[in-house]
Amino acid sequence: MRPHPLCRVSLADGVSITNLLVGFGAICVLTEPTVGGLDSHAIGARAILLGAIADGLDGLLARYGNHSQIGAVLDSVVDVVTFGVAPGLFVVTLANRSVDATGGHLLVAGLASAYVVGAVVRTAIYTTEDAQAFRRGVPNTLGAVILAGSYLAGLDDPLALAVLAGLFAYLMVIETPYPGLQRVDAVGVGSVQTLAIVLPPPVGRLLAGLLVVVALAYLLGGPSLYRNRGIMK
Repeated sequence: MRPHPLCRVSLADGVSITNLLVGFGAICVLTEPTVGGLDSHAIGARAILLGAIADGLDGLLARYGNHSQIGAVLDSVVDVVTFGVAPGLFVVTLANRSVDATGGHLLVAGLASAYVVGAVVRTAIYTTEDAQAFRRGVPNTLGAVILAGSYLAGLDDPLALAVLAGLFAYLMVIETPYPGLQRVDAVGVGSVQTLAIVLPPPVGRLLAGLLVVVALAYLLGGPSLYRNRGIMK
């Protein structure tokens, strides 16, 4: 029997599938306290950041014509895993290892669940709406990057990360339109992400902090900054 014709994937789809494997890998390592003697959450955070790099790359490839019929849907499904489920599990498993009170566990689980729901709904809206330069709601990729980057920068309090996740659950479904990063901006951010992934502390921690600062700046001022620069797509 032959594979379905739509299984013929493009290079951009291959990058999306790589992103999926990275997200699934993050989920796998987060089920253990350590992996090979290393902090599983540090590995998971790096995997999420690597997934964000892959997400930007597949978008760039698709924008320049390297896409298939299933590319947009495939990208959205992958986003749910890497930038929805993985960050939610990240917060919950971190709390499981350091929060004793039952109420604290329930609070973290509720906020993490809200984050996953927000990420899925935001992806559904993104997939349903017509392609526009500015899409409504904070990208779930941004939420995942800030959560993962914050941990690598030294914020390891599960309650603080859970509150941050709950905030993004709301921000991902607001009407405020957010632009996709322009190529030059994406390359700069991707370079910082890459270095934050591969370099050990203390340099890696400092770069992760810088990444979070840049991501927060985009969160707070991205839409107006891009419009002020005359960028509409």
